[in-house]
Amino acid sequence: MKQKRLFYGKTKGKSTVGNRLFIEEEKTQMDHGKTLGGMFETFFRAKGLEGLRPRTLKEHRVTFKYFLSFLEKKYPDIKYADEVTTENIRDYVYYMSKEKNLWDDHPKESCQFKTDKKGLSPFTVNIRLRTLKCFFKISL
Repeated sequence: MKQKRLFYGKTKGKSTVGNRLFIEEEKTQMDHGKTLGGMFETFFRAKGLEGLRPRTLKEHRVTFKYFLSFLEKKYPDIKYADEVTTENIRDYVYYMSKEKNLWDDHPKESCQFKTDKKGLSPFTVNIRLRTLKCFFKISL
């Protein structure tokens, strides 16, 4: 005659703890397939829904294009947002402050003057960093 077990212990049932994904793990698994440009489009739509003014949205797009241009020149292997490191951002700040020619990458060709002046003003560098801070804060 079989006896019923009254105490099952800790191993009763399916083990699901090992199969659980935490929010951070789910987010990295879903978002790693998106490129920086794709992540920016998601960020851009979210900012549009928040009610930012069209000019602010336009400046976010232009500023992010400057950053992508820098990454393509200096770090061509970086394709995803989670691959960007603090060191990459520091290099970008140094580039803007000390190395960048004043009128390079300007959208209007008529504004491209011949000058040897290097480095953007600290005000311009901070404006460009503001967009990146906001983007990486939301995206990662």
